[in-house]
Amino acid sequence: MDDLFDHLKYATFDMPVSFRDIDSWGMMWHGHYLSYIDQARIQLMNQVNLSFSTLKTEGYYMPVTHLEIDYKNAARVEDLLSIKIAMLKQKNSFINTYFRIYRQTGAPLSNEQLLVQGYTEQVIITKEGQLMYHIPKSIQSYFDRLHALAIPKKDPLSN
Repeated sequence: MDDLFDHLKYATFDMPVSFRDIDSWGMMWHGHYLSYIDQARIQLMNQVNLSFSTLKTEGYYMPVTHLEIDYKNAARVEDLLSIKIAMLKQKNSFINTYFRIYRQTGAPLSNEQLLVQGYTEQVIITKEGQLMYHIPKSIQSYFDRLHALAIPKKDPLSN
């Protein structure tokens, strides 16, 4: 997975850590990282004019079916987080979102310390809950654009 992480083009969104997300030990509670990842995913989807309301209007939902997350370091209150995120179409109607969250450090925020990395897998289902085996044509172009944002012009994994 690290090879793939290192070769994707990520959209980057900066967000400060909120006091409400800090536990009694002064660190971000592990479950709150997911809300930052979700905020970044929504911002990325907005870049190609795809919103969850667009999906819903078309009659589809995109639930998370799998999550992997590796915690490396803890965020603390008032840290500035840099969330790097990319979405790739996989086979059929699977969409993977790859993410890394860094703490911005130094002046003027020139260094990054990796805090969290991982990915989610989502599928496209109908509003009745039926799994789509392919991305529907009515929303295919959105996912093509998201995929294109993440793939380098020259694939460094191929020789």
